[in-house]
Amino acid sequence: MQSVLTLDGLLDERPQITRAEALEVPMAAACVEWITGTAARLPVQLFKIGSGEVAEVEDDPRVQLLNGDTGDILNGFQMKKAWCRDYLLEGAGYIFLERRRNEVTGLYYVDAEQVSVLKSPDPIYKQASFVIGGRSCRQHELLRITRNTLDGVTGLGLLKENPLILSTAYQTFRYQRQLVQAGGCRKGFLLAEKTVSKEIMDTLKAAWKRLFKSGDENVIVLNNGIKFQEAANTSVEMQLNENKRADGESICNLFGLSAALFSGSAGEEAYNAAVKTAVLPLLDAMDAAYNQNLLLESEKGKYYFSTDTRSLLRGDIERRFAAYKLAAEANIMQIDEIRRLENLPALGMEFVKLGLQDVLYNPKTKEIFTPNTGVKARLDELRIGQPEQPEKTLTDEPEPDIIEPRGRYIQGADGKMQGSLPGPGGGSGSKKKKPHYAPSKQRQRKGIHMSPKKYAKLCGTLGTQHPKAKAGDVYTIRDAGTLYRVEADGYGGLAVLWRRKIE
Repeated sequence: MQSVLTLDGLLDERPQITRAEALEVPMAAACVEWITGTAARLPVQLFKIGSGEVAEVEDDPRVQLLNGDTGDILNGFQMKKAWCRDYLLEGAGYIFLERRRNEVTGLYYVDAEQVSVLKSPDPIYKQASFVIGGRSCRQHELLRITRNTLDGVTGLGLLKENPLILSTAYQTFRYQRQLVQAGGCRKGFLLAEKTVSKEIMDTLKAAWKRLFKSGDENVIVLNNGIKFQEAANTSVEMQLNENKRADGESICNLFGLSAALFSGSAGEEAYNAAVKTAVLPLLDAMDAAYNQNLLLESEKGKYYFSTDTRSLLRGDIERRFAAYKLAAEANIMQIDEIRRLENLPALGMEFVKLGLQDVLYNPKTKEIFTPNTGVKARLDELRIGQPEQPEKTLTDEPEPDIIEPRGRYIQGADGKMQGSLPGPGGGSGSKKKKPHYAPSKQRQRKGIHMSPKKYAKLCGTLGTQHPKAKAGDVYTIRDAGTLYRVEADGYGGLAVLWRRKIE
């Protein structure tokens, strides 16, 4: 195999940085704190799947262990925060599960540096065991989250994946600290015109060390023939401020965040982007660990754990309440559900608001219910677009009534009437037998015919229930135990499309 010669190989060293050193870099510490704190404060919920519905299980002891008292010195927030910090920096986080038979009785965070992993050599059927403080643990006894893993038990954290940028930022701050301690004195070397004795050389080295190591001694006296030559650039020449700013942005990119998030200039879009790129992938890994080892085999597929992320994108109060209003108006959420999200006491309102203008349809029973009139009907019994005739003749009328449709009148130049054109029923020119009663001034031109008295009563009912009815509007009205489907003509009249007795 041909070897590749690299700069690290020439220098015989690879950049290394510890967790403590990395967290001394302000931007790295801020990123870790923001991500772990955001993920740890979110509550974990348990849901049950049954008959096409999902219901939350609130009294399960495992939920209490994850969100409150873990059984350990660390509470739920502290445990999840340390767990996530190991995931980011070390590449893997571990929590030990204490069980009593099939019941989980405690959750104990374990420092990733205290866990030794023993992996099988089989690259296909992977197996692993763990040793923690001399105690052997099996896979199902640990909650594991791993970053950039290839075997499911170990991962690659930022300390190993990106040591160069973290080490560079750390060394920059160390150099700045040395400049401050030395009072701004720059490094250099001494030039002697003639050879000096070892005693003089040791004295100069000790004095020079005291000058740079502490700020107590700020002067050195050089003998004749010895000159100081600078061998380092100033902080301005090295552009330390610009480099620190660039390194900070690069570190933010490693964590999937924006530097504007910490400078106070980030808007809502930058915040939402940070949540989606840095927090949600971590929450998905945590949920997968919960569902893998906290659920029994008989519970998998019927129950699942999920982190409640609704508070992440709640936004300000104005936008949040505007979203609640839309959800309530669309009947997606009830008032008590909204109050529960805002940590307000419930009012006991278990009703869904409906407008009188709404028509409710049940697709299972094919029933239509109109709250305005209190009438039920079946969709499969309606003849859409056609007048429906009753199955039997109604007997509430004393005799069959007929309203003769009239033709259009002709008015002469002098304003007098001069006859009319034939209408649909023959009009004035028809030889059809004249009806036995005087026609009403309120009459319909289509639909089911009825007496003027009944017709006037229905027109009054329509005007009372629907005062803003327009021509062509179709309504269902009720009168004397009979259901009428009518069409308004826009002038106070109507046409009865069908009628049916209410049994």
